[in-house]
Amino acid sequence: MGIQNNQTPDYFLSDGYEYDAYKIFFKNCPILNELFVIGEGKVVFSSNLSETERHEIREYIHTNFVLKVRVRFKDGKVDYRKY
Repeated sequence: MGIQNNQTPDYFLSDGYEYDAYKIFFKNCPILNELFVIGEGKVVFSSNLSETERHEIREYIHTNFVLKVRVRFKDGKVDYRKY
């Protein structure tokens, strides 16, 4: 299946805390700066990456990323769901 197009949506950051948190995260994890650029309120691929490399990264995330959500119910039970 995989990703069918070469469109790369930017990841937009809200002003304030979220933006500041990503700036700190990128500062403390310098390898990210080789792949992505943070600025102007969004995260985008580094211009040093080829379209093939960008596609490989998108494909890896598409294949391997599993979002785990913790749901709490009124009765105190907790359920973990994967999306």
